[in-house]
Amino acid sequence: ILSNQLLCFFFFSLMIRRPPRSTLFPYTTLFRSQQVAIPMYPRVLAAGLGFLFIGFSVKTALFPLHIWVPDAYTHAPAPVNALCSGITLEVGAYVLIRLFYTIFGISFVSSTALNEIIPLLAAIAIIFGSLFAIAQNDIYRMLAYSTVSQMGYIVLGATLFTRWGLVGGIYHLINHAVMKATMFLAVGAVVYKTGIRDIPDMGGLGKKMPFTMAAFSIAALGMVGLPPFAGFNSKFFLILGSLESKWAFVFVILASSLLNAIYFMRVINHIYFGVPPDVEIKRDEAPFIMLIPTLLLGLLVILLGIFPSVPLAIIRPAVGLLGL
Repeated sequence: ILSNQLLCFFFFSLMIRRPPRSTLFPYTTLFRSQQVAIPMYPRVLAAGLGFLFIGFSVKTALFPLHIWVPDAYTHAPAPVNALCSGITLEVGAYVLIRLFYTIFGISFVSSTALNEIIPLLAAIAIIFGSLFAIAQNDIYRMLAYSTVSQMGYIVLGATLFTRWGLVGGIYHLINHAVMKATMFLAVGAVVYKTGIRDIPDMGGLGKKMPFTMAAFSIAALGMVGLPPFAGFNSKFFLILGSLESKWAFVFVILASSLLNAIYFMRVINHIYFGVPPDVEIKRDEAPFIMLIPTLLLGLLVILLGIFPSVPLAIIRPAVGLLGL
């Protein structure tokens, strides 16, 4: 990933040439450099934007550059997956947002073909990520494809170029970091205690590890977008942003939420109803040191859903500073 990004920056640096001093006042702010560079080199800057987008799409695991994610998540330890899905990918999405809104600007990005291509790729990621997640038996691979789908939500919100779309994209970036970290830590605890990774083998875990599975279920319901959990609010704002820009994406978000329900409810069904109720299962919860961060993150999923004003108090001024 790093080499890909460095290559993109290399191409970008080769293409951008400083205009003659006689035609350009000194660069004092990024905004002033945009005013001069964009009219003088629109095609060069569009090519640079395309290269940078490709590089950070790999980082963000945006379709179709997501192919590294399932294998990486399958073989990495659960804490690494929690950090990667909850922080590393979000950093890539954050860079894309700054790339579109701060470095190149909304008006320039909207004038390029990427204005149509990126939302389409994000919509494909949302749907196909969910479809591939449904087909998985390994819980790690299912969560990996779910991550591909959720990153599509974030990129879609960022490239609708509407106020509520960007609010929803940033809000979902925060929510996804918390929810997916909760699920990976819960699954890691299950693998640590039982060695189980296949979803059909998870029957009875609701009784065996009730607190761990409760945290997982809360995060899963939030990912589906059910109130009062965190995912509901961000998806609501994404729908508002889609109505302001391209209303067809409303159906993409709703359809994907239904697909999310299918593969997450499948896991929850096995956890709580995978064995007959009369079968006695001895409780064997995760160690305290593993359980506490999982439960705290699960609690945060609920708090982000019940008190949306707290993250919105930070997100809305940030969106205003970005020009919306």
